[in-house]
Amino acid sequence: MYSSSNHEDGAVLFLSPTSWPQPNATAAGTRTMALLRHFAESSDSPFSSVHFGCGARMPASLAKQASDHEQSCRIKWHKIKANRGQDLKELLESIGSIRAVIFDRFYSEEAFSFRVREVCPDALLVLDMQDIHSLRIGRQCMVDEMTAHHEGPKLSTDLVESVMSFDPANNLSQPQERLSKRKLKAADSYIRELASVHRCDMTLVCSPAEIQLMRRWGVSEDRMTLAPFFCEPNSGTSMPAFDERADFVTVGGFKHPPNVDSVMLLMNEIWPKIRARLPGAKMNIYGAYPTQSILSLDNEALGFRVHGHVKDLDEVLRKSRVLLAPLRYGAGIKGKIVDAWRNECPVVTTPIGSEGIGDARNWGGLVSTNSDDFADAAVRLYTDQAEWERRSAVGRSLRQGLFEGQANLQVVRKNIDSAIADMHTKRRTNIVGSMLWHQSNRSTEYFSRWIELKESKQG
Repeated sequence: MYSSSNHEDGAVLFLSPTSWPQPNATAAGTRTMALLRHFAESSDSPFSSVHFGCGARMPASLAKQASDHEQSCRIKWHKIKANRGQDLKELLESIGSIRAVIFDRFYSEEAFSFRVREVCPDALLVLDMQDIHSLRIGRQCMVDEMTAHHEGPKLSTDLVESVMSFDPANNLSQPQERLSKRKLKAADSYIRELASVHRCDMTLVCSPAEIQLMRRWGVSEDRMTLAPFFCEPNSGTSMPAFDERADFVTVGGFKHPPNVDSVMLLMNEIWPKIRARLPGAKMNIYGAYPTQSILSLDNEALGFRVHGHVKDLDEVLRKSRVLLAPLRYGAGIKGKIVDAWRNECPVVTTPIGSEGIGDARNWGGLVSTNSDDFADAAVRLYTDQAEWERRSAVGRSLRQGLFEGQANLQVVRKNIDSAIADMHTKRRTNIVGSMLWHQSNRSTEYFSRWIELKESKQG
């Protein structure tokens, strides 16, 4: 029987070519930091040390926090040069015994896994998807194409239903010459992402809906682990009541295209409908890295206020009455919704926003598929105290049931422990992964290219 003590001297290494975890800027950063701190600070952690390596420059906002972590726990931070194999090799060798390596998204696995496998052949390879990128890219492509020459509402039931039924695998059945550049990108991302899943020993998936989709793609469920958000228990302080809150709010980093699209939709199509019925209400926009085009939307006369980054998101959400998230595309679990429920603030969103988070009929807010219904739902939730209180209570219950931090983190850790114990057995039975790792898959391509080049030169 496998015991964590068998690898208590081993380390876990998180790798990302471009992204440091920034809890105050992105939901993905919050989630990654929770994993790091759990492995570093838990008294029964199976790892003796925890490391994070990234190819980008560390943001100033993270530098002090990173220094504090190094002093208070066992997280070690490493800057590695992108596309420099020797740098990564030296890092791997300096850490010593590495029992698990966790790749931040599939392009991290592409950049690093072959070098990790060469230097640390006994390390468990884990892909943390964050969300299914090819699903989000393909959905964005569908929205762009459906609305490019459309003069009607930008949020419609037909559009939402089409987006929700999209499957990246379907692009493969169409001749490539018929696909737009965006669809080709989505198809390429699907193949690359699925290949990364099969090359790894385990995949962390944040949404039950995405686990179901990947099962249809032929990924074995025993090689996937549900790893959603990891919320800490509330401090026990009472939350502001309905009449102690005011105004609408939306949050989300502006490096993430779905958030930009959502704010533009609010400004141009949804907020005017709400404002006409609630002339005293304000729409407050918060998010890191706002562009000039986003900042230019700030309009005091219309009650549409763009604030940019906020240091204390909880304080903002506890003062707000309703969070609006009119998402037309995206994937995974939406951090803004979990944050709202954590502060007992109900939500109005679309099926894209509620995907993978309980039953829309008994939800922590209201779910709408077109602009008119969305505005109606926002006004109803804002003015109907009984409805607000009921939806707030449901959101609190869903948050506690689906995103309780210690329970979810223990599931991830237990499954990683088990995967380490069974790693070599599972690798032998992972036929698709073995095919993808076999050098002949690339050697035949380059051998054919070499013959062609040689013969053309001789000719």
